[in-house]
Amino acid sequence: MPLPFTRPHLEADVGRSLAAFLGSRPRILAWSRTTTGYLVGLPDRFAHQVDGAWAQTPWHQIQRGHWDEKTSSLTWTDADGRDCQASLSHPGRFPELFTERVTASVLFQRRVDLGRGRYLIVALRRELGGSSTQTHWTVVPGGGADLQEPGARAAADQALAATRAEYDIA
Repeated sequence: MPLPFTRPHLEADVGRSLAAFLGSRPRILAWSRTTTGYLVGLPDRFAHQVDGAWAQTPWHQIQRGHWDEKTSSLTWTDADGRDCQASLSHPGRFPELFTERVTASVLFQRRVDLGRGRYLIVALRRELGGSSTQTHWTVVPGGGADLQEPGARAAADQALAATRAEYDIA
C-alpha cells in the first residue's frame, strides 16, 4: 500500500511514449491526467498529450495561464497567441508547478497603459532548465489592446527601447 503522501508514478507506457517523443528519458516534476491525455511538467517546458499525440511548450513561451479549481480547468495562451485549455481529471501538483515555472521564467515586466483599459506587458523572460542563459523580450497585449494598431505597436517599441536603455540590456 502506498504511503498517503506519495503519488503514483506516470504509467509506464505513457512514460515510454513521452521519452520517445522527447528523444530522451525526461525528468518529470509533476504530471496530471486530462480528459484527453496528459500534461507533464519538466524543468524547462511542459509536454501535453491529446489523443495520443504529444506537443511541448517551453515555460517562457506561456504568455498567461489560469487554473480554475472549481472546473478543474487549466487555460493558457502561448507565445503565438493561441488559447489552449485542458480539463484535468486528476490535477495533482501540476497547477502549482505550472504557476511556479511560468513565474520563474519572468526576469522583469512592466505594464504600459494605452488608455481606455487597454495595456501592454513588456517582459524579459528566460529559458528555464539546464545551463541556458538565453533571454527573450516579449510584448503581450491586454484589455483589448491590439499590437496591429499603429499606436499600440509604437507604444510597445518605445517601452521596449526605454526598458532596455534603463537596465542597459541589449
